[in-house]
Amino acid sequence: MYRGIALAIAALIFPVAADAVESARWQGSYSNVCMHPESGDLLGDAVSFIPYAGGMAVLLQRFEGEALAPQLLILREQDGIAVGAEAEGAPPVIRLTREQTRLRVRYLDGQQDSPEGSLRPIAAPLWTGARFPECR
Repeated sequence: MYRGIALAIAALIFPVAADAVESARWQGSYSNVCMHPESGDLLGDAVSFIPYAGGMAVLLQRFEGEALAPQLLILREQDGIAVGAEAEGAPPVIRLTREQTRLRVRYLDGQQDSPEGSLRPIAAPLWTGARFPECR
């Protein structure tokens, strides 16, 4: 009986452990949001990593002329790649890759990737009132 309980617990734990991401690798906030010099439109993406008891979440916000509604995604590893999904077991909507100190967001749900390129680390999340650099 105890063996059956142990196997049932292991079946629940190991899929979660296989999907876990290394939290030390995914921390902080990143952005490539800029302001168009002529129109004043905000363009780009902002990402913040948020640890929680069950793993790591990603707060993703796109800027397409203005700030769009933020998305809270669950970060997990799938086939050796960090991905963000709307819920556990849901299909991923983004893929995250490191480029030295920068971060690249690739959209997997048909949305166009940010034309502003990779995201650079920022000292504070954008919703704290940060000023946006001018787009180049």
